[in-house]
Amino acid sequence: MVEPNSPLGEKNIVVLQAPAKVNLTLEILGKRPDGYHELRSVLVPVSLFDTVTLEEIPGPGVEVEMRAKGVDISGMSGENVAARAARLFQGRTGVSRGARIRIMKRIPLGGGLGGGSADAAAVLKGLQTLWGAPLRETMLLSMAAELGSDIPAMVLGGAVMMEGRGEKVRRIHVPPGCGMWIIIANEGTHCSTAEVYGRYAVEKRTPGNVKNFSQDIVLPLRAGDVYWTANFLRNDLQWTVYDLHLNIALLARKMLNEEAPGVQLCGSGASVFALVRSKAQGMRIRKSLKGFANWNVLVQTLP
Repeated sequence: MVEPNSPLGEKNIVVLQAPAKVNLTLEILGKRPDGYHELRSVLVPVSLFDTVTLEEIPGPGVEVEMRAKGVDISGMSGENVAARAARLFQGRTGVSRGARIRIMKRIPLGGGLGGGSADAAAVLKGLQTLWGAPLRETMLLSMAAELGSDIPAMVLGGAVMMEGRGEKVRRIHVPPGCGMWIIIANEGTHCSTAEVYGRYAVEKRTPGNVKNFSQDIVLPLRAGDVYWTANFLRNDLQWTVYDLHLNIALLARKMLNEEAPGVQLCGSGASVFALVRSKAQGMRIRKSLKGFANWNVLVQTLP
């Protein structure tokens, strides 16, 4: 969501809500010659948002200010991907203006929820309005693919089928009113994506034994059917993460024991999500997670 605010005489400011995502499926189809893994995944945005505020400043500089609400950002290191997104936008478009990027973090770090990717996608979309430089969707997606595997899907927005290393994306139309309730929980572990993929042993698959979970989940997702959707949940990294971090496996087991229709690791970890039958069941399960999770939230999938 973009909210420009630039009346005559006032600062040029754009505010965006950047939603977290969960991977309903994450299939690893093999290792690519470029060193990346060949993926197939269905991502859905959920109603947990970082707020990204873009403000035009004099000169060509890019500044990033980070604050947090309810999550710990003390472990952040290296250059922020939102800053890299802004500089890439400048380089590709030739825009010489500057931007101050303020990010209010509500999406946990290292939780497999795509918080950094969501922020970068919001920056790419918001700078078009801030700097008056609208771009073709194909150009935005090309820049997003340079920045990270999840970012093209988050630039596209809504439910997305992602393939390749993340650069091939297409929308999945989910009608309004078909959202599902989801609990996302994290017990405090930070998962290194590089370590998880490094430990994962790619299955040897032959054409006869490859089930396309990502394609199979599309119809139940469109219908908003929780039980049917739960049948096709798939994350090939899940057991690798559970082997590395027993507490994450115990959290997932606790959610299953509370009769959630479907429970799965978020991305490469460390958060776990549960599809629940209703808001009431979700609230009850949240209360039961005391001692198993130090952070949890009840959200809905977004159309």
